[in-house]
Amino acid sequence: MERFFGAMAELHAAAGEPPAAIVARRAAGGMSTETVLRVLRGPRLPRLPQTELVVATLGGNIDEFTNRWAAARST
Repeated sequence: MERFFGAMAELHAAAGEPPAAIVARRAAGGMSTETVLRVLRGPRLPRLPQTELVVATLGGNIDEFTNRWAAARST
């Protein structure tokens, strides 16, 4: 899980570290600021659809993060 959240932190930084409220507003399916923070920081592994939405909003590779999510879930 540490690797998953490390990768999320890198993606967030690469996107210019937009505030969670901005990410929540930009997310196509809509989500709360709290949900964005849980996806970015944990402490538990977020749901996959929420992860994919945040990754897409930040301009990341959804397939890469789906694989990272699956790896984190299996540990």
